[in-house]
Amino acid sequence: MPRLMRLRPAQTAATRVFAAKGLQRWFVRRHFVRPPSPEMQAAFFDGYAQCAALPDLFAWFTPRMLRDLERMLRGRPAAVENVTVWWGGRDRIVTPSELAWTEKALGVKWPLRVFPDWGHYPMIDAPQAWAHAVAREALAPRRNATASAGEA
Repeated sequence: MPRLMRLRPAQTAATRVFAAKGLQRWFVRRHFVRPPSPEMQAAFFDGYAQCAALPDLFAWFTPRMLRDLERMLRGRPAAVENVTVWWGGRDRIVTPSELAWTEKALGVKWPLRVFPDWGHYPMIDAPQAWAHAVAREALAPRRNATASAGEA
C-alpha cells in the first residue's frame, strides 16, 4: 500500500474511497472493536477524506526512510532504550510481525504489553480504558530513573 499510495491517482482515489459509505461500513466492522457513534464515524472518515497531509504521509513514509532510520538507530542504542510496545490483541491493521521485523532491524528486544480486547483504535473503541492505561504508564517510575536514583 505505501508504494501504491505514492502515486497521485491512488491518493485521489483513497480520499474518495474513504468517503464511500459502503467502505465505511466495512471498515468499521473490520477495524473497530465497538462501532463508534454515528457522529464519531462521520468525524473519523471526514478526517481522512479532508486530511491534506495524507498524501504527504506516503511520500515521507517510504521503505528507504525506514531503512535510513534503522541504520541511524542501530548505532544509537540509547535512542531506543526504555521502549515498551503496546499492542491491541484484536488489531487487524498492524500485525505483530511488524514488531519482529523492527526489533530484528534495530537489534533490540522490547517488552511487549498486549491488551487482548484492544483493536487498532483503542482511543476510540474504549477511550476511558485507554486514557487510564496511558495515565498509569505516564505516572509509573521509569526503569532508568529508578536505577539512577539507586546509584546516586
